[in-house]
Amino acid sequence: MIDGMGWFQIFWRIYLPLTLPGIFAGAVIVFVLSLGFYITPALLGGGKVMMVAVMIEQEVRQTLNWPFAAALSVNLWLINLFPVPLLDGGHLAYYAIEAVRGKPLGDRAQEFGLKVGLALVLSLMLFATWNDLVYLKVVDFVKSLFT
Repeated sequence: MIDGMGWFQIFWRIYLPLTLPGIFAGAVIVFVLSLGFYITPALLGGGKVMMVAVMIEQEVRQTLNWPFAAALSVNLWLINLFPVPLLDGGHLAYYAIEAVRGKPLGDRAQEFGLKVGLALVLSLMLFATWNDLVYLKVVDFVKSLFT
């Protein structure tokens, strides 16, 4: 007790006023990031290609197909957990190896893993970009310029 105040009064008069700026800043950051994660997939698809996040949103709002939306969400979550060192699953794999070995991986092994992960992510990015260019017939247009 501080000056006869109970735990609720201590929280209400001391802790809460001191933490309000942090709570407000955290709420703004979460709102802006959430808005960005909602708008970016809608803009990237360009109306022709549907992104997974937009598909999940449409399944929930328009068709009320909750089981399919849940399956897509779990699928997206599992893809993020692939043990590629640049993704969350890669960090979890490093932690699991550290737990088994009792000590962290060496710097060279971690660097090699990150390079392999970067190569995998960049390869996937190039593959997806090539597929988009073929789907949008940009490749055919460029070919027609030279023939």
